[in-house]
Amino acid sequence: MIDYQAIVDGIRNVLTFSETSAPGTLHQLAEQYAGACEELNGRLRSCSFALRQGNITEAVRLAEMEPNLLDVYTILDFPERDEWVEAVSTLALAVPPPLPVEYARELNDAYRAQNVLEPHLKRFRLAVLARASLSERLTLLREIARVEPQNIAWQRDQESLERVRLEELDSEIRDAIQTNHLTTLHTLRDELTQHWIVPPPSHLLEQVELVLRSNRLQLVTEEMRRCGGQLVQAHLEFDHGKSLVIYEKLQRLQSQYKFPVPDDVVQATRGAVEWLQEENRRKKNRLAYRAAHDAVIKALKSDTMPAELRRMAYHLDIAARDAEATVPEELARAVANEITMWELQRRRRTRLVTLVVIVTCLAVIGLVSLFVYSYSQFRKTREIIATLERLKEEASPPAIRGYLAGRETDLAASNSEQVAALLASLREIVASDDRRIERLDAKCRQFSDLLDGDGINSPAMYARLEGQLKDVERLTETEDDRRTLETLRGRFLQKSRDYVAGQDENLNAKIQEVQLQITAINDHRELPNAEVLDRYVKLLRELEATGNTYPNASAITRERCRNMINLLREQINRLESNETEP
Repeated sequence: MIDYQAIVDGIRNVLTFSETSAPGTLHQLAEQYAGACEELNGRLRSCSFALRQGNITEAVRLAEMEPNLLDVYTILDFPERDEWVEAVSTLALAVPPPLPVEYARELNDAYRAQNVLEPHLKRFRLAVLARASLSERLTLLREIARVEPQNIAWQRDQESLERVRLEELDSEIRDAIQTNHLTTLHTLRDELTQHWIVPPPSHLLEQVELVLRSNRLQLVTEEMRRCGGQLVQAHLEFDHGKSLVIYEKLQRLQSQYKFPVPDDVVQATRGAVEWLQEENRRKKNRLAYRAAHDAVIKALKSDTMPAELRRMAYHLDIAARDAEATVPEELARAVANEITMWELQRRRRTRLVTLVVIVTCLAVIGLVSLFVYSYSQFRKTREIIATLERLKEEASPPAIRGYLAGRETDLAASNSEQVAALLASLREIVASDDRRIERLDAKCRQFSDLLDGDGINSPAMYARLEGQLKDVERLTETEDDRRTLETLRGRFLQKSRDYVAGQDENLNAKIQEVQLQITAINDHRELPNAEVLDRYVKLLRELEATGNTYPNASAITRERCRNMINLLREQINRLESNETEP
């Protein structure tokens, strides 16, 4: 067996100059370490292949074979490995291959998954050794398949056991039905409703359910008859509480099992049920009367309005009649007194309000006559302010220019501070629009100069022209601006079509060239896989570079390029997987 630790220790001694080594010793260490790394990579690839097949147990078994794979990986992946690779490369000695870190991580994850699976496997092995029943073994096997669903071996084992178990179930169900063994039937029903890969025949579950339902119907019917007798007895004893409990139990049985109450129970308990309903109605009426009584007392203490107090007193009378009770005379008198007091206070408030209204009207008449002249002047100013505010809110520069033409001097001479402020705001809106028009004209001239100058000759120029067009669009507001924008957009589209056509032509030519080269490679079947893989990789890089060179090609051409790239990647992945298979 190879002593990996001794090889690594020798390499460390050489790197730290703790020992002087002859050239032959260096060559031997390089050969041994490179061979150990090759062997490690081969074992890791075998484990990875098993993992990709979904067989975690097999991957762990291969890794546990002496020497332990992860232990070897830990030894060979020593901290000074990069320094050693650089040294042997300089001395033209055997260079070790890179260690596949991803394979090691996958194997490490497989160990963790195996730790979760191991307790289930242990119980299953014990069940097999103890010759447990097929039902128990199937339950354990289903747990294993649920923990490791990607391993189809467990599903195949489960399917085999299920086929054998289905042959036993038919006879077990017949025996349980003949002996009326309900516990066994319940167990068999639970087993039939589990997850089966091979679906059990539907008639098996139907037979079990039919027997269990028939037995349940018999038991529930007997319980209903027993409850009916207890209800009749409680009625004879006039025990309302006991009768209500039994009646609710009878209702729960009917609601839970969806079985009808037998006719003889309905006939026997009719009188008791009617008595219960009548007692419940009386109890409900007494509770309603008590609630209405308490509500009226609370209303008297909280100064409730007369209309609401009358309504509550009316409902109290109705509740008292339904409950066969009498409203206390003191309470009725208190309600009447409260309503009378409210009426007196309402009349006093009405007279006071009338007097205040008359005085107020006289004062208003005097004030109106005093401010008639001032109001006419104020109204004119308000109309001007309203117009200016509307123009400010609309913020339409053409409308503002039209209104201010011929009026701006008079408005500037106004003594109103509000008019002056609004006029300043409107002037600022017009000035801002003038600045926008200047920027728009500058952008349009700049766009036209770019388009008429070099035209669209590169992706950068295409993106720059698109940005210029978006700037013009952001500054567009009026119909004239939009017509100018559409003219510029039409010119841009005409130029861009020629540019995109050129991009399509170049990219299609490259795609055609790659297709011809792929056909030529496929025709040379004698080429080794490594050379075919190199050629495919070279074609992929060339096609990706060409696609990046022509980013403004049409969507159809770019989609064709992506399809060709995906085809090359699939071929490369297939060739690489063929090389990595053991």
